[in-house]
Amino acid sequence: MLYFFISASITPILLIGIASQLMGDSSLAPIFNFLSLKHLMGSGGMQSETLKNTAAVTFSYIRLSIPIYFIAIIFLFRRDFAFSNLDLSHFSWKRVTLSLFAIGGMLAFMVYITYFDGSNLESGRYIIRIAATNPILYSILASCHVMMFYFIAHLTFISLIFQPIYLIKNR
Repeated sequence: MLYFFISASITPILLIGIASQLMGDSSLAPIFNFLSLKHLMGSGGMQSETLKNTAAVTFSYIRLSIPIYFIAIIFLFRRDFAFSNLDLSHFSWKRVTLSLFAIGGMLAFMVYITYFDGSNLESGRYIIRIAATNPILYSILASCHVMMFYFIAHLTFISLIFQPIYLIKNR
């Protein structure tokens, strides 16, 4: 169920890239205009001058769907997680505190990139510049961005749900 959910959430990003590759970036202009009129566009995310419409539509989808997917992924992890199979004999408060700060920092960094930082990928290095000019590669890069949120959701589950339950049981 978890893998199906992850692939279903990434599929629209890849479909946007495929549509842009086959029909051109200008084919997404009506969606771009609709999102602009409804004030659903933001200045954050990975932007590209060559793929302006593709980048805007892709990151509008990501900005709108990530909060819902993030919470849903945590619930899916909870359902599939087995508490009895873990050995936490080396548990320490330092590790818990450090993990909370590290996960909070990663989450803050990803939220900043997604919602507030409007980085132009075409000004980057060689491989990033290629992804900024090819719709399929841009979609793969945006999918990796979403997968980072899912990785952070897994770490959030461990540090904010599992570790407190472990502390309460072993008190």
